[in-house]
Amino acid sequence: MMFNRTFALTACTLLSAPIAFLSTASGVAHVSVPAAIDESVVANGELPIHLSPLLPQAIPTIALPRGAAEVGFLPDLLDRIGGSTIFSLTQFPMPSGNTVDLVLSEFDVLGDLHTTSVMKVNAQGETYSDYAMRPNIRSFRGTIAGEADSLVFLSFGESMVSGFINVNGRMHSISNGPDGSMPVVITDIANLPEGAINWTEWQCGTDSIKQPNAAGTEEIPAEGGIAALPICKTIEMAFETDNEFRGQFSNTQNALDYGAQIAAGINVIYYADENVFPVLNFLRVWDVGTTDPWSSGDMCGQLGQFADAWGGGGGPAGSTPRDLAHIISSRNLGGGCAYLSVVCNADNGFACSGNIEGSFPFPNGAVVDNNNQNWDIIVCAHEMGHNSGCAHTHNIGVDGCGNGNCAGASNGTIMSYCHLCPGGLANIALHFAGANIAQMDNHIGGAGCVTAPCPITDPTLFKATDGTFLDACVLTWNTPSIPGLGYNLQRKLSSAAVGAFASLVNFASNAVGTFADVTATPGFSYAYRIRSIKADGTPGEWVGPEDGYIGLAGPSDLEASDGLFDDKIALTWLPAEVAPTKYRVFRSTLGGAPLWIDETTEIYYDDTGTYTTPDPDYDSDGDGTPGPDPIPATEVGVVYRYEVRGILIAGVEEAQTSGINDNGTRAFPAPTNFKASGDNDGATPPFTDRVKLSWSGQGPSTSWQVYRATDGGDFELIETLAGSANNWSDFDVFDEVNYIYKLKGFNSLAGFTAPSLPDVGFKLSSPQIVSAADGESTTGVALRWNHPANWIPGGYAVWRKVQGPTPWPIAPIAQGLPANQLTYTDTTAVTGEVYVYAIAAFSDTFNTLSYRGSTNTGYAAPAAPTNVAASDGTFAGYVKVTWTAPSAAQLTYKVLRRRLGTAGNFAQIGTTSQRSYFDASATAGIVFEYRIRAVATNGAVSVASSINTGYKYVQDQ
Repeated sequence: MMFNRTFALTACTLLSAPIAFLSTASGVAHVSVPAAIDESVVANGELPIHLSPLLPQAIPTIALPRGAAEVGFLPDLLDRIGGSTIFSLTQFPMPSGNTVDLVLSEFDVLGDLHTTSVMKVNAQGETYSDYAMRPNIRSFRGTIAGEADSLVFLSFGESMVSGFINVNGRMHSISNGPDGSMPVVITDIANLPEGAINWTEWQCGTDSIKQPNAAGTEEIPAEGGIAALPICKTIEMAFETDNEFRGQFSNTQNALDYGAQIAAGINVIYYADENVFPVLNFLRVWDVGTTDPWSSGDMCGQLGQFADAWGGGGGPAGSTPRDLAHIISSRNLGGGCAYLSVVCNADNGFACSGNIEGSFPFPNGAVVDNNNQNWDIIVCAHEMGHNSGCAHTHNIGVDGCGNGNCAGASNGTIMSYCHLCPGGLANIALHFAGANIAQMDNHIGGAGCVTAPCPITDPTLFKATDGTFLDACVLTWNTPSIPGLGYNLQRKLSSAAVGAFASLVNFASNAVGTFADVTATPGFSYAYRIRSIKADGTPGEWVGPEDGYIGLAGPSDLEASDGLFDDKIALTWLPAEVAPTKYRVFRSTLGGAPLWIDETTEIYYDDTGTYTTPDPDYDSDGDGTPGPDPIPATEVGVVYRYEVRGILIAGVEEAQTSGINDNGTRAFPAPTNFKASGDNDGATPPFTDRVKLSWSGQGPSTSWQVYRATDGGDFELIETLAGSANNWSDFDVFDEVNYIYKLKGFNSLAGFTAPSLPDVGFKLSSPQIVSAADGESTTGVALRWNHPANWIPGGYAVWRKVQGPTPWPIAPIAQGLPANQLTYTDTTAVTGEVYVYAIAAFSDTFNTLSYRGSTNTGYAAPAAPTNVAASDGTFAGYVKVTWTAPSAAQLTYKVLRRRLGTAGNFAQIGTTSQRSYFDASATAGIVFEYRIRAVATNGAVSVASSINTGYKYVQDQ
């Protein structure tokens, strides 16, 4: 089938030159095209090979966030894919930049009795049905070669490209945007930065309505099995839409194609999990100018209106066989609603899915607006799951997402509410939980109308275990629904030459879907293939090869560092029980094929970008010859998946143990100059009430995360700060406790930086000084203080500075005072100076002094003058008093006098800065006692000197 397509990248013929130029609406896009492949060549002599029509884009035409990659589309390559039942699609691009090989088969989701109805208005204004148009799509299902846990869906319409890849629980969307108007983009949903897609928090109203099936949802079998139906059967679907759905598209053909693509995606999911083959028997679209009959404003109301109109097998699809009917609306109904366990129920076999976007998820930034987006196929598959017997997973104990418990939300499945947890629809993998599969087994297996066989004659989903079991390599496949006579199963060593397959077992029954190969040598990889023997005795297409092996107990507990280092990803593991010759390290980006990057004999490995023993056959530059080394895992924020296997060498053969996997990331460079207050050995005193952190930023950070640990403990996140911050204080700390801090930056586009180098921080509250003597002693200033409240120092130091704007000295005047000494006398205090005193405590733990505590002023008193002498009548006009200064300090003196023989106080009669005083006020003939007090420049007054008597000369009358 050829297409007349109108893609954002228009069709061009595959050229023999390595580069083809494709015209676009915005200019010329450069698409890398590998050399042409001879499609007559088959893989291992079996599978036809086709070059992927989606190819790496050399020069992107639109800006996209991390996790999304624009790819080129060459319709000619799609047209070259003929009617091969199963084929290999090579060099399919992934968002990581790697390419993978897909194993695909084409299928048609439109049933043999399909009817398409396009509602139109004629010239007389009458609405009528036009049955001439049909969806024009090609759809493919399959897996990533070598990835057992993978599921691939690709669908190409005349303009719309839609698809998904689910690998190891990680979802990728394939879309060319609203109305097929953009280049094709492949998006690793979980690797998108926050806000790259604004997910609609849709709700399901199924639990809120009265269900027509009194039995409710199907019971889960006691064994909780997930085997799916033993023989594939067909479920016939009918889709209704509304005017708003048609309004999402520029033309009716795009609306038809997208409706069929939703059905095709549902087919892939249900066939993989439940072994049923949903087909679309009826699709109606309301063209521009018509008025649909649907008017309810909410999801469950619209379900009821739909059921009323189409119940009892009626409605416009009444003449077309259907097991379920589904209205797909682009109105904002809030989500979806469905009746439970109603397959084959003509009165109640209905579901409603609202808020349909009209395209698979497409990252914001490349489109005009940032409208909320659904993943339409999840909504529709979810509501059909209710029809098929499934309950919400939070109602049957699979998860707690719908009850507000988001633990394990990233493992959400189609029937979960984990899209309401952080991460949105990125949490939902496009498969059903085992308990839901068991519910569908019960309901669909007993549905009387589900009898038509799937249009499949060959086994599908053929898989071989890769060391999962230590006693067998288990092969599984989906049995074809059109019976044959049995199967041929063949095997060869994976390292053997092409064509060396040998018969392993022949089955005489078409119902067999599993085989355990217990004869393979453990650890050695084998290639397996299988084919049906049809009813007429002719063989069908070979399916495979699939590589698998019996496991040898390998290493365990692999841990790959998650953003801990900016120069490597560090791996550690526990050794295998049987010591291997060496360990082999594999790496891939999520969704890509694992690449052997190196080997080691140790039980650790640092992926620094330098490789000693990589895969000798690896062609990293694509020139057709091995070498050079693998591309280093240097891209910041990309999640790399690692696997480590033990390798045992036996002659020319090697055996591999089972592998262990873990994901690791490399970080942006760490913040620099990270410092926590408090220095061992006392370079800088710690704060008394906090530990203060400071740093220099490294790159644009949206936020900073502060982590703290105590000695021997684990780091815990204690604070998240704005990206503009460059310091923070931790007040929630105790005295003399050793805290270890580190810092990470976070960028919404690129993830976490590496952590800073850790630094030790602590606080020490200071002792509080109680008193400093104010001139109480001539021998010094007496100090007293208290212990700090919350820790016991190893000793004390005394700090002193002159009162006023003078700085503190660089060292205390006394240190090394014992811990039990809470007093000190400053005997070096200079007379006349007022000092400011403070006490610091010494920490034996950190070998440092605390910061100076509270302050107090104090000073020493001057000594009393000595050698006081008063003249005894020597002078007629005065008494001369002299004395000796107590020190060389600058002093003034108070002269005190009292009449000899009286008991009164001495009275001050004068002051002088000299060491003598002439008392002219003395009364002649009266003897006086004299004392002198020294006064320092700070106002401190000495005690009084000793007494000396004197009198004025009495002249003869």
